[in-house]
Amino acid sequence: MTRKAKGSSSTPQRGSRDLADVRRIYERLRSRSLPEFPFLALPTPGCAGLLGLPDLAPLLRWGIFNPGGPTLDVLALVPHPDSAQVALLHSWINPFARSDVGWGLLPADAASDPEILSLVVIFLFARNGARGTRLLEGPPTFVLPSPAAKYRLEDGVARAALSGALQAVASPSLAASCDELEAHPLDPWERVLSGMKTIVAMATELGLDSALDSLEEDEPWSDAAFDRWWPLVTDPHHVSAELTACLGSWSGAIRQAGSMLDVVVDALAAIEFVDQVMRARRLVML
Repeated sequence: MTRKAKGSSSTPQRGSRDLADVRRIYERLRSRSLPEFPFLALPTPGCAGLLGLPDLAPLLRWGIFNPGGPTLDVLALVPHPDSAQVALLHSWINPFARSDVGWGLLPADAASDPEILSLVVIFLFARNGARGTRLLEGPPTFVLPSPAAKYRLEDGVARAALSGALQAVASPSLAASCDELEAHPLDPWERVLSGMKTIVAMATELGLDSALDSLEEDEPWSDAAFDRWWPLVTDPHHVSAELTACLGSWSGAIRQAGSMLDVVVDALAAIEFVDQVMRARRLVML
């Protein structure tokens, strides 16, 4: 299923960014801060202007390989170019939609404090964003924690954040995800093909509606399933295979959709996102 944007925006053109527009984004974030947790704000769409700022620091990167609509996400800190403030930004893209939502504004010294930054991120993920503007719609097929940088999340914090968000998702199906990942290591295309064959077989036996209902049945949360899932989706070789498959399928997804869906992010823009925003180009084997 292709994720749909809430407050989407077009890809910003590097070099054309107006500093006054960037300042307005920070002012909007300041005006929308939460009284109970002032470092966080109400979801503030239209923040694509922050993506090209030079000191953007990814905190957590994840995605879903789906040949019909591969999706890439990043949670990042973006220092203001001329003040001691740092924006918290979540951006995601697929070929047919994108969203760039600001989630808060921190003083630079707070953003540099691992304890404060951990509390902010865990609090945000525990609520899975906000109603209508979710961080996760389901389990990612890969997760890439922070690179070494001035601002970063420790692995334990990233793990706690994803656990909190997945518990807020209606039916995370982590055990089934683990089964698929373990059955097809480093082969995302075969994993997806196998899943499609399973759906076809179930639909033949039960009927399409019953098959889909059975796949969507709620699954009680299991710490054991999460403990099994985390090392699978964060394994560096696995992440490389997933990122490569996502970018490799990008143009194919666009061709497959034809005129049914408008193209919002083309393959070149997706590569730029992985390179400049996710800072993960070195992992892509293309």
